[in-house]
Amino acid sequence: MSVSGALSRFVALDARERMLLLALLLVLPCIRVSLRLWGFGRTRAAISRWTSRYPKRAPSARDLQTAESLAELAKIAGRRAPLAATCLPQALAVHAVLRRRGLDPELKIGVRKGEAGFEAHAWVELAGLPLAQPGLDHQPFQLPDSDGG
Repeated sequence: MSVSGALSRFVALDARERMLLLALLLVLPCIRVSLRLWGFGRTRAAISRWTSRYPKRAPSARDLQTAESLAELAKIAGRRAPLAATCLPQALAVHAVLRRRGLDPELKIGVRKGEAGFEAHAWVELAGLPLAQPGLDHQPFQLPDSDGG
């Protein structure tokens, strides 16, 4: 994709989406570095501590729509960030943003059997709905509590 094409798509976003995308472009490399240095458990626990002070509430229809848009923006930022970010940093970033908004998303990690063996994937669900995951066929497994590291 050309720079002018990417720029025109960026300008076409509304102001809220542009701000979210810019924030994700900054946060994703930080999460990626944290995963590399401290691993999944400590990174997830740090995000949990950072977002725990926000009271939880049930998502509205608008919250679900915004969360879906956030997950799509995380995919874009994952491809465009200074350090490309795979599904795990993207899911952790979406999870953190939603928790800071007072929502109670679930971080999911699952596997499926692919042509080259098992494939792992991370995503976020809100109110039981996988965000920005058309055709998801991974089987999730139980994650340990995030405060246990």
